[in-house]
Amino acid sequence: MGTAEKVYKLISRLPETSVAVDDYRTVGAVTRFVIDDRQEVLIDHDGEVVETGRSGDPDITVRLSSTDVIALVAGDLSLTRMVTSGRLVAEGPIFQSIGVVRAIGRLSDEGE
Repeated sequence: MGTAEKVYKLISRLPETSVAVDDYRTVGAVTRFVIDDRQEVLIDHDGEVVETGRSGDPDITVRLSSTDVIALVAGDLSLTRMVTSGRLVAEGPIFQSIGVVRAIGRLSDEGE
């Protein structure tokens, strides 16, 4: 499994992680994640993975590299560093985007 696919699988586990999904639901947005410009996942307001187009247009599009997502989840890269270095590219409200990425950072990579 490639790195982008691993990150897709990790983000898709959002509904199974109570702390992360609660954080995500607080943001209240439909989010389209683009990983390495080749893998996409759409998460609805409730934190569930949906097919593109099933939940309307996304409120936020977040573009991330798979290596940055893995480093964020592992605690090796901070959200602040991602924002200030331009590693987090978001279309839509920036504070919602930050909240979404913060929720992803709370996912655990255990068992992968």
